[in-house]
Amino acid sequence: MLPDSVLVCCDGAQLMHIVQALSFEHRHMPVSSFEGFAESCGKGCCLPFLTQKPQVVIPGAGDRSFAGILDHEVAVGMPAFLFFYTIENLFKTGGAMNLGHPLRQMQAMHLNANLTPGCAYLEGLIDKRKSDS
Repeated sequence: MLPDSVLVCCDGAQLMHIVQALSFEHRHMPVSSFEGFAESCGKGCCLPFLTQKPQVVIPGAGDRSFAGILDHEVAVGMPAFLFFYTIENLFKTGGAMNLGHPLRQMQAMHLNANLTPGCAYLEGLIDKRKSDS
């Protein structure tokens, strides 16, 4: 049986991959606000269960002292069914240009708007919207 919610603690680079995996098909994009108090419990577990949407959270003092969450870690809470969706899409974003983990540094040469796959993708979306209107 699946739990109602899953809270994944990670560093910033891992969070980038998780958010991109959730957003891969523009279906489960996290939208978060930050209070700095009881985020893991309220926003990381309860809110994803109630809204069925993922939330990025900043672990608080309880997480850091009792659960051993490190200074550089953040978290993302999601309804449990999204955990499998995230795993399925985890390294699809960016295609061949995916930076992987640990992150590979890119050498910036011949800079243009297509430096990252996201730029070309967004440019295509903008061109499509322009042609549709």
